[in-house]
Amino acid sequence: MRQAVLAGDGVWLSAPTVADVPAIARCCQEPGLAEMTSAIPIPFAEADARHFITETVEPEWARGTAASWAVRLSLAGEAVGMVGLNGCGTYLPPVEPRHGRDGGFVFDHAELGYWLSARARSRGIMTEAARLVCGFGFEKLHVRGIRWRALVGNVPSARVARRLGFRFDGVEVFDDWRGRDVDVWAASLGSGELRVSDEDPLPDQWPSEVAAGVRP
Repeated sequence: MRQAVLAGDGVWLSAPTVADVPAIARCCQEPGLAEMTSAIPIPFAEADARHFITETVEPEWARGTAASWAVRLSLAGEAVGMVGLNGCGTYLPPVEPRHGRDGGFVFDHAELGYWLSARARSRGIMTEAARLVCGFGFEKLHVRGIRWRALVGNVPSARVARRLGFRFDGVEVFDDWRGRDVDVWAASLGSGELRVSDEDPLPDQWPSEVAAGVRP
């Protein structure tokens, strides 16, 4: 799958490169950031950032099994976060073309994941970035649905998902969160449900602390 550059209101998304290693390492070393995700090693060093880019992001783009972007505040700016669609590639051989592709991986369902440096929060940046990525998933990858999960109590992440139009599905058990079972909030978004304007109605039935929140 060819890497894509996405741009929105004050946000630029492009695949991270080894030039982003120092910036990504600094972000992932911020207090509390890694603890809210399952995939960021603790402690986190530049070697971990390099491994993530060269051994995960780049191969997954090449295979078409996932799509990850660095979040930037300008086209050539440093990475202040990550956002992506993960865990959703399904291989179709050339004899079964689909969505105009002669074989390869296609995305039927995806899981949205993201994190953002503290210095870039509370400005609507991740909401815009994730909206771009969900739009890419529906329009370019032809996903039928997108899932979202976060630790129970991760209100900022949940507010982003709600602003995108995700419907709250309830509490699930994540059975391998750093080697232990934890409760997570889960939500889903179908094709045609993505909120593209603040004028669109917000989904209800989210936990009260999420629904009462202001713009993340």
